[in-house]
Amino acid sequence: MLRERIEQIHMFEALLPFQIGDTSPELKAVSDFLDAHPQILSEFTAAMVKRSTHSKTLGRPSESAEAVLRMLILRRMHKLTFRMTHDLTTDSFVLRKFTRVYYESVPTYSTLCKYDSLLSDDVLKRINQHIIRGAKALKITRGAQLRVDSTVVEADIHYPTDSGLLYDGVKVLSRAARKCRDLGLAAGEATRDFTRSAKRQLLNIVKYAKKRSDEGRTEFKQTYEKMIAIAKRCVLNAKKLVAGISEEAGGQAARVRLQMQQIAPLVEKVIEQATRRVLFGEKLTTDEKVLSLFQPDAYVIRKGKRARPTEFGKLVEIQQVDGKLISNWEIHDSNVYDAERFIPAVEQHMQTFGKPPNLAAGDRGYSSEDNENRAKELGVKRVCLPKKGKKSKERAAYEKQRWFKAGHRFRAGIEGTISVLKRRHGLDRCRNRGDGAYDRWVGLGVIAYNLMTIAIT
Repeated sequence: MLRERIEQIHMFEALLPFQIGDTSPELKAVSDFLDAHPQILSEFTAAMVKRSTHSKTLGRPSESAEAVLRMLILRRMHKLTFRMTHDLTTDSFVLRKFTRVYYESVPTYSTLCKYDSLLSDDVLKRINQHIIRGAKALKITRGAQLRVDSTVVEADIHYPTDSGLLYDGVKVLSRAARKCRDLGLAAGEATRDFTRSAKRQLLNIVKYAKKRSDEGRTEFKQTYEKMIAIAKRCVLNAKKLVAGISEEAGGQAARVRLQMQQIAPLVEKVIEQATRRVLFGEKLTTDEKVLSLFQPDAYVIRKGKRARPTEFGKLVEIQQVDGKLISNWEIHDSNVYDAERFIPAVEQHMQTFGKPPNLAAGDRGYSSEDNENRAKELGVKRVCLPKKGKKSKERAAYEKQRWFKAGHRFRAGIEGTISVLKRRHGLDRCRNRGDGAYDRWVGLGVIAYNLMTIAIT
C-alpha cells in the first residue's frame, strides 16, 4: 500500500539531533519550497501508484513517496549514484531530515531504481511546471525573457565499432545462456559460452586492422567472418533458449528470457551492419547504424566541435527564462536543425506564462528571417538572432543597437547553465538504461538544477 508521507511517532524524537539539519541552507531552502508546493508530491505520488494495480489499497505499507522523491532529487543535486544516495542518507542526520526518512529504514538503491523507472517525460514536465509557477509567485522569474540553445547528452557507451558491438552481443547472450544453465532451464550446446572465442577474434581484428598489405586485409576480412559466424551461433542459441522458456515463467527465468528477446534482434542488426560495411564495403546512413546494444536509440551528432567532432547520444534543447530557471526541455529522437525549433520554443513559453516574452534570443543556428517575422507576429517585442554569414550594412547597423547587444549577452548566459547541468547534475552522459532512459535522466537533472537555483536566489 503506497504511503505518501512518514509521520513521526517516536516519543523520544526530540532527543535525537535532527535539528542539525538546519545547518545546510540550500537543503533547507529546497525542503521549504517542496513543503510549500504539495502539488509536486501529488504529481509524483500519482506516478508511483502505477507500480501495481491495487497499489493504493492493498499490501504492506510501502516506502514513503515523499522520501523517495526527495532522495531522487538529492541524487541529482550532487551527481550521486543510487547506492551512494542510500549510503549517505543512512549515515547522515541532515539527509534523514531532508528526505523525511527520520527513524524509518532508508529506501534501498534497488527501490530507488524501481521508482525512478516509473517516471515519464510528461510527469517530470508537470512537476517542473509547478516549480516554475512557485518561482513566479516568489518573483524569482517573470517570464519576460527567453533564451534557447541545444546540447548533446552523450550515451554511456564506448566508441562504437562493428567488432566491439559483435563482441558485446556475444558476451551478453553467452552470459544469459549461462544463467539458463544455472537455473536448470536448459543444457548442452544451447548454453555454450562463446566469450573466449569472440575475444580472441576481437584481438585479431585489432591486430590485422593496422596492416596495409593485401595479405593483411585478407586476414582482416577472414577474422571478421569468423566473428560474425560466432555471433550468428549465439543468436541461434538464444532463440532456442527463448522458445524453451515458458511465457508464464516468473522470477529470474522471466528476466533472462526478456533480456535475450531484447538483445538478440539488435545483435542480428549488428551482424547485418558488419557484413555490409566490412565484407561488402557498403556505406550505411546514420539511421541504419546500431551504436549500442544498451542504448540503441542513440545516434550520431556532429555539432562542429573541434575537440569532439563526433558525439553519440541525443540532442537536448534547453529553454531558459530570466531568473536562470529552465522552463522547458525537449529531447529529440533524431538530428534536427536549430532553426526549426525556435518558434515552437516561443509557443511553449506562451503556454507556460500565458504571454509572449519581451525578448527571445538564440545563437546563429536559430537565425532566419522567417523566425524573426513569426516571433514578432506572436507578440515578441525584441528578437535577438544574429544573422549567419556576410551581413549587409543595414543588418550590421541593426545588430549594433544597444538592446540587441544586451540580448546577445543575455543569450550567452545559457552556455554557463549548460556547463552547470553537465558538471553538477550529470547531463554530460546519460547513465540510465531501458525505455525512457533519457526522459528520466534529463528531466530529474533539470528539476534538481531549478530547485538549487531557487534555493540560492
